[in-house]
Amino acid sequence: MALLGFTLPDMPEESIPQLHEDLDDISDRKMMDLFRRYTAWCGYTGVEVTLAEIEEQAADALLRKHEAFDLIRSWSEQEGPASGRRVAVAKAEKYTSPDVQDMLEDHAVKKAKRKLLQTLLTNYERELNAVSRELTRRGQLAPADRRGTTKFGA
Repeated sequence: MALLGFTLPDMPEESIPQLHEDLDDISDRKMMDLFRRYTAWCGYTGVEVTLAEIEEQAADALLRKHEAFDLIRSWSEQEGPASGRRVAVAKAEKYTSPDVQDMLEDHAVKKAKRKLLQTLLTNYERELNAVSRELTRRGQLAPADRRGTTKFGA
């Protein structure tokens, strides 16, 4: 997929990996595979968060525009703001419009989607960092400490 000249990442074909409780039991090859998979999911989910933020902002802007037009229309249908109508009542009336109610619901759904995606991204990044730390730790082991062990073999 492309947007504004950027090629956006496709959803990774492999599922989100489950991080093993004891990273010492995972081979180097499998650790690198976990690292690769978490990196792909972080990249994809990060873009999805951004797209969800854009959708949420667009829904919010449309809602505010519609609310403003409803408020102006409400005042002009009466005798204008100087008629003694309270601003609070006029603002409250705009929420009775089915269009505004639909837009409020759409905005709430888009906001919830963005928040959920942000939480997923945070979780994926946490898992990626754990794998990265384990790979770094293993890289600091002396070669003699790694030779012949089943834990760190391919």
